[in-house]
Amino acid sequence: MTSAMVRTSIFDPARHLDDEQALAGYLDDARATGDAAFVADALGVVARARCTNRSAQAAGRPDGRAASVWPRGGRGAQ
Repeated sequence: MTSAMVRTSIFDPARHLDDEQALAGYLDDARATGDAAFVADALGVVARARCTNRSAQAAGRPDGRAASVWPRGGRGAQ
């Protein structure tokens, strides 16, 4: 039996939070868990998403979203 190597990439929720409603919903869901560490992480994700979205708008992207937050292959890719 042979096994194929599965390639994965790191999921970054900031790439999918492209408007204030999505950001607010993400924070609300984080708070609802009652997990302080998750809430703290969610605040960082929201800050990163806002920065990325502002940068994309300043660069003139019509959809206001960055083409890619991380280089091809994701953060930490070999």
